[in-house]
Amino acid sequence: MKTMLLYVSINGDDRWSGRLPVPAEDGSDGPLATLGRARDVLRKLKKDEDAVGPATVMIREGKYLLNDTLVLGLQDGGSRGGTVLYCAYPGERVFISGGSVVGG
Repeated sequence: MKTMLLYVSINGDDRWSGRLPVPAEDGSDGPLATLGRARDVLRKLKKDEDAVGPATVMIREGKYLLNDTLVLGLQDGGSRGGTVLYCAYPGERVFISGGSVVGG
């Protein structure tokens, strides 16, 4: 089985497919911007009969400040033939925070 790859980047756009690790030169496609959108894309693809197998979401380097809780449920797991892995892109550092900044 072939692993489906999706990419998330601070330079991404949630209107793109998420299938490219960097934005296309013409701006027509590239990585997604948020983890939530990557989750939603995987959910949709898992309903498709052709989307059977493992999936990996590669998160490109940067700071991801979540405005909302990233909720993963049973439907986001490894059903239909494979696991789902969220991980940093090889050699890159990723910081994900859902907290609030406290001042003073």
